[in-house]
Amino acid sequence: PQIAVHMLAAVPNGTYVECFPDPERDPLWAGFITNRAPIRDGIIEVPQGPGFGLELDWDKVNKYRLDR
Repeated sequence: PQIAVHMLAAVPNGTYVECFPDPERDPLWAGFITNRAPIRDGIIEVPQGPGFGLELDWDKVNKYRLDR
């Protein structure tokens, strides 16, 4: 969702981005991203960090890697 948030913020007539913050529905959102953008009253903030502004939980990334 955060990557789509950046794209939507760059489009003047963008109106919504689909997001499933429920860990049962989207475990990647809940587990792999440590600095999830807050969602308040149906509005998600655009991350302000470098790149897409995402910080990954490297312990979880390494746990589920396929190249080992």
